[in-house]
Amino acid sequence: MKLFEYSFVCDENIHHIVVDFLKTHVKSIKTVSELNLTSQDDEKILEVAHTTQSVVLTHDNDFGKIVFMKKVPFTGIVYLRPGHIVPLFTIEILKSLFEKDFELEPPFMLIAERKKEDIKVRIRSLD
Repeated sequence: MKLFEYSFVCDENIHHIVVDFLKTHVKSIKTVSELNLTSQDDEKILEVAHTTQSVVLTHDNDFGKIVFMKKVPFTGIVYLRPGHIVPLFTIEILKSLFEKDFELEPPFMLIAERKKEDIKVRIRSLD
C-alpha cells in the first residue's frame, strides 16, 4: 500500500499546522489528543494505532526504540527529523515523501531527515 493511503496517528509533538496540512492529503488522520491519549506513554499510542492499522507520525525516536527493544506490535512509524523546529520545515519533508509515493508493507519504519536542502529517507521493513 502507498504510504499516504494509510491512516495516521500524530504524536503530541506534531505541530497543528502540520496536522492541518495532512488532513488535506491523507484519508484519515487523528491526533493523540483526539484519541484521548494525551500524556499517555508511547507504547499505548503504538497499541491504539496498531488496532486501527494506523501509522504513527512523530519527531520522537522513542517509538523506534520501543518496537526494537520491546517487540511491541505496530503497523508503521514515520519518524521526521529534525523535529520541533518550524512546521513548514516538516511540511517540506512530507511533500518530498508525497512525491516519492513509497509502497510499504507493515510493519515498517520510515525515517526522513532533512539536512540543509537534502532530504534523506531510510525505510526498514520489519517482518
